[in-house]
Amino acid sequence: MENGYKNNAAPLNLFKDAEDSAELDEKKQEEYHTITAKTLWLSQRSRPDIQVATGYHCTRVKCPNADDWDKLKYLMQYLWKTRFLPLIIGMKGDGVFTIYIDGEIAEDKAD
Repeated sequence: MENGYKNNAAPLNLFKDAEDSAELDEKKQEEYHTITAKTLWLSQRSRPDIQVATGYHCTRVKCPNADDWDKLKYLMQYLWKTRFLPLIIGMKGDGVFTIYIDGEIAEDKAD
């Protein structure tokens, strides 16, 4: 895996599992779980752009492998690069909430 910052939250092979990848030791598994829990909190509060990648990692916390660890590092590199992006939340007169971050737009109808 190359070093540096990433321009997107997940690698292209996010949903492809490497079957021959070694399982993480107990300490790394605990760290993987902790980081994933923190990104889940972050994705729900201020970073909707990482929800897909975080959702994947949430499915892997029981038995993560080295490939999953690399994908989590990729997500951390993206977060570090984009840490200064603003989250812009707006509401239109018709009750539609609009959220902008990283050039992505998500719209939800208000209750």
